[in-house]
Amino acid sequence: MNAHDHKCHCGAFDALHEHETGCPGCYRQMCAQPWPMENDWWIVEGQEITGTSLREQRLYHQHPCGCWSRSKEHGENSIEA
Repeated sequence: MNAHDHKCHCGAFDALHEHETGCPGCYRQMCAQPWPMENDWWIVEGQEITGTSLREQRLYHQHPCGCWSRSKEHGENSIEA
């Protein structure tokens, strides 16, 4: 089993200094693992989304230890005009 490694470089404090994901002032939070499907589709909060939506819109990130985090302010799975 890998040791937990939840280092973050979100820039909340100083872009050059890492900190623990989810600490006070951090822009990210630890979250439940999204469930992978075929062809880079994922299930997140009961919705099927693409890998691009997972990473680029909802800002999910898998840490080296296997745990997941996301932005505290993540987007929804929709396009609004």
